[in-house]
Amino acid sequence: NMSAADGSNSNMMGTAAYEYCDVPTCDPCSCMPPCGTPNLEPCGCPSAFQAEECCSTDDDNNGEEDSSCKCGYLKEACRKSLENNHTAFCDDAEVVCCETNSDRGSCKCDLFDRMCSDFPFAAMCEHAANSCCSSDVLLQEEDDRMWASAQCLCDYYTYTSTTMGYGDEFQVGNCLVAAEYRIAARRILIQLLRTLMHSHSKTAESLRGVLLVQ
Repeated sequence: NMSAADGSNSNMMGTAAYEYCDVPTCDPCSCMPPCGTPNLEPCGCPSAFQAEECCSTDDDNNGEEDSSCKCGYLKEACRKSLENNHTAFCDDAEVVCCETNSDRGSCKCDLFDRMCSDFPFAAMCEHAANSCCSSDVLLQEEDDRMWASAQCLCDYYTYTSTTMGYGDEFQVGNCLVAAEYRIAARRILIQLLRTLMHSHSKTAESLRGVLLVQ
């Protein structure tokens, strides 16, 4: 090889071989694909970068379009994260995708339920189930929320097991818990009814005694 004037080496064909160039490399998970290009990496960061950079906030683009654009990218970022067994970007997706919805709980459930239907893998559907059946989403009174959550999870995994073939093991466990709550609630109700009947019986006897005296 011959030495070139700029310090690089030349091979016999006269082509410079830049062996010492300090060319920066990019971690694929830290690089943003071109706007509109699918994120082909197994991580969510590229999609999150697209959500920040590709959705215009100019006056020509109204807020609804901006939210819709970001929602698509952040849903993808959330899905990629769940495929790696963590939930990074899922809260961000919820905030952006449900920004204009007054019923945040229902919107959150619908959002992740659709994602579970589209991508029925374990972490995705488990996140959907927990989003739909969390106690802050359910409208029952405080004392009923634990039962309602277990029953909701039972129903949800019964649905995924029947329609998608996923969640049999979760269905069994949650349906057993829900059944135990129902049994416990019935026992409490029966005891309450017995107490009320006994109390009313005493009241009736007292009234009967008063009437006899008069």
